[in-house]
Order: sequence, then C-alpha cells, then structure tokens
Amino acid sequence: MDGIVRKANCAERASFARMIMLSAPYFKELFGAKAEKMFEALFCIKGTLFSSELVKALYFDHTPAGMILSYDFETGRRFSLKTGLCFFRYAACQMLCKFPVFLRLNKRIGKLNPGDYYISNLAVFPPFRSRGGGPLLMKSVEEEARLRGMKYLVLDVERENERAIGLYTHCGFEIYRSFDVNIGRNTTLHFFRMKKLLN
Repeated sequence: MDGIVRKANCAERASFARMIMLSAPYFKELFGAKAEKMFEALFCIKGTLFSSELVKALYFDHTPAGMILSYDFETGRRFSLKTGLCFFRYAACQMLCKFPVFLRLNKRIGKLNPGDYYISNLAVFPPFRSRGGGPLLMKSVEEEARLRGMKYLVLDVERENERAIGLYTHCGFEIYRSFDVNIGRNTTLHFFRMKKLLN
C-alpha cells in the first residue's frame, strides 16, 4: 500500500517525540531525560512551534511511519514566545543552566525571512525507510507552501546527516550557507542552510 500523509493529532504525541529525537538528537543532550515527555506535552499545546497543528503524519499500512513539522515566517514569529515559555515550564533547570546555548541556537537555527516556509523537523522511522516516505512528506509541505504563496522552502540540516542531505537535494534544495553552533564544552553542531525557490 502507498504511504498516506495527513494532518497529525494529539493522540500521536509519542510518534512526534520519536520524530524529534531522530531528527534533532541534540535536544536529548540539552534537555536530558525530560526531552521526550516535554515534546509530547508541547505537541498537544496549540500556539507553540512544536504543536500538532504544524505537523503532518505519514502512514504505511495504517502504521505510523514518520512525520514532518513545518511553518511559515509569520507563524514562527507569532509562536516563538509561547514556545520559549513552555520550554521554561517543562525544563526550567536545563534552560537556566544552558541559557547561552539556547540563545545561540535560537539565533542561528530556524531564522526566517518573510516569504520563507520552514521545514523544522522530518523523520521517517527506520522500518519504513526506502519506501518513498521522505519525498512524500516533502511534497505535501511544498504543496502547502505554494498554496500559501511562499517564495522559498527553507531548512537547516546537520552536515553529517548525509541521508537527509541526499533527500533534500533530490527534492530540489540547494545549499545556501553553512554555520556552526557550540552547545557544550566538547560539542559543536555543524549545519547547512538549504533552500528551494518556489516558482
């Protein structure tokens, strides 16, 4: 059976937390053991940048197979404050202890301009890879961005993630620039910003 992409709902919070951990494993380092439960909670809170209202779910044979989280410039601007407040609510100690790190991440990752439609996180769960789920999720977001009149699809991807970079290149993205974010004494994340012009 072909994959099906549809809007996500709060009942899929465990799948969402799994997708976040797969697509952004550095959150585990930043938030520790609370990370998955925190993202499950954020998924069910409207008006945050990790809310189910911004997520599409992929299914193969009625089984959760992956997810994609995306939003436009204006949504990013409107939802960012509530997202930060929720982070403090669920992980105040980690936020206070690593406040400079969160400032650096916020300054570099997800920075958007008017007309940008941002793909924040994408993951296809391991048992379902190589079945075309990644391009299917990307296509659904591209269609939505075009309907909203966006100019660019934009994403940030870790430079070591060759599988993801291959998918994005296959879907028409080009590397726009590279940047680094130091998140600890011995940990620096290396990213590509990739963009696709929507004609």
